[in-house]
Amino acid sequence: PHKKASYDLPKPDSIRDGLGKKIREKREAFNISQIELAQALGKKSAAYIAFIESGQRNISAAELVRLAFFFRISLSFFNPQ
Repeated sequence: PHKKASYDLPKPDSIRDGLGKKIREKREAFNISQIELAQALGKKSAAYIAFIESGQRNISAAELVRLAFFFRISLSFFNPQ
């Protein structure tokens, strides 16, 4: 950032953790397994979703759009608080 600029942006780890919690919340509300959600994203492993939900893996913008479509929610649901 610019020396004179002062930003109060969330850290990448907290963004990943927050996204993971929100994804888990929606998945559990829909009563679907990690493997079912992984398959909806075109993945073959429940571990993929487990890593995202635990904040250990990034998720792409395209995958967030697919999740929003899958859950029939607005992308704003995923905004960091």
